[in-house]
Amino acid sequence: MTLRRLCKLLLIPLALSLTVTYAIYARMGRASEEPEVAMTELVVAARALPARTVISAQDVTLVEVPVAFAGQGHLRRLEDAVGRITLVPLAAGEVLYEHKLATAGSAEDGLAFLLPSHLRAMSLRVDDETGVAGHLQPGDHVDVVAIMAAPGEPVRSRLVLEEVPVLAVGQEGGAGGGTVTGTSRVITIGVTPQEAVLLALCKEAGAVRLLLRPAVGAENKGDLEVTSEIFKEGYRAPMIFEVKTQVRLQVEVAAVASSAVHQLDPALGQPGSPVVVGEVAARARATLEELVRAGQAVVLARRDLITMNREEARFAFTGQVPIHDTRAGMRLLSWREYGLTVSITPVTYNRPYFDLQIRATADVLRMVPAEDGSLQPFVDRRLAEGTVRIDHTEMVTIGGLIRQEDLAQEGGHPRYCLPPELVAGLKPGFELVVLIFPSVDPR
Repeated sequence: MTLRRLCKLLLIPLALSLTVTYAIYARMGRASEEPEVAMTELVVAARALPARTVISAQDVTLVEVPVAFAGQGHLRRLEDAVGRITLVPLAAGEVLYEHKLATAGSAEDGLAFLLPSHLRAMSLRVDDETGVAGHLQPGDHVDVVAIMAAPGEPVRSRLVLEEVPVLAVGQEGGAGGGTVTGTSRVITIGVTPQEAVLLALCKEAGAVRLLLRPAVGAENKGDLEVTSEIFKEGYRAPMIFEVKTQVRLQVEVAAVASSAVHQLDPALGQPGSPVVVGEVAARARATLEELVRAGQAVVLARRDLITMNREEARFAFTGQVPIHDTRAGMRLLSWREYGLTVSITPVTYNRPYFDLQIRATADVLRMVPAEDGSLQPFVDRRLAEGTVRIDHTEMVTIGGLIRQEDLAQEGGHPRYCLPPELVAGLKPGFELVVLIFPSVDPR
């Protein structure tokens, strides 16, 4: 290889390397003289988010981008995104913009975003009379009165809902292009699903009226009801059923000497031992205590019952007797019940008195010989029922359900009238009396 060719092979690559190296260093020098690019942080979705998703802290993150690429309307802080609701689906890494998000509790993006999770929006058509003459505004609260009438039943008017929020109010004029003498409007309220079911029934089967509540200081009154029967007895003011009133019923079952039972109620201890449901002064309770101290009465049992207005309370002192029967060569066993059962339904009003609807039964089981010599059960049922109207100074007595002859044997066979623990206290010459001391919760 000649010297000239060797020089070409070595010098030409060296020259090219020096040229490239110079160009790179020159370019790096110019780049170091250029200003730094301004950056900003944007909120992006950390994962894919479906529409109408409440954003949590785990759903979003921050990324840095050049300010020139940021655009307008995006979110810069994580706390501005948490709790918001997506209006459209968002892909992972997608920037969050204000127009893609809604705020819970605001109606700007639709009524659905205004509603809390426990309420549903329900619309009602009202007019000037049923809708407070157009004075309703979004943000108001109303009570709802339902008027219902069933065939053969008295008309009932009842306060069914209280403190219902008004979400929206629309208005429609009269039809036909003529003079508008009244307007109908559709209002939208927020109710729970249970309230919506009740209100839909009231609207379809009867009529509803709205009561506008004061802006501040309104008190809830509970369920109130009045019926058309109030006009039959000429009351000067409506008699209203206070549905949510609590009633306490203190019941005492006592054995009282026949010679002294009239001190509790003059109607007791009459010849023939009729079944009696009566109202007496509350001081009869003190009289019973005096008779107990004098040995003329014994308290056999006590019951303390709590119920609500127009809801039944029940107590019973019962037992069972096994009955053996032979049919088709088979010996069968069944049970027959005996004893005392009393049901009480209080009905309270906006009056100083209230009603007690009482139904008392006594089943006395007798064993009667049959023609084949076997004993067959026979139940003697005594019934007392009626409505007693009393006030807070009165109480109720029930007598004549269990009699002395019920304790005696019949043809050598026992009778069953009360559980053994009560029969033991019902001595000869004593009568069974049930005393009921009601009291109404003053709330």
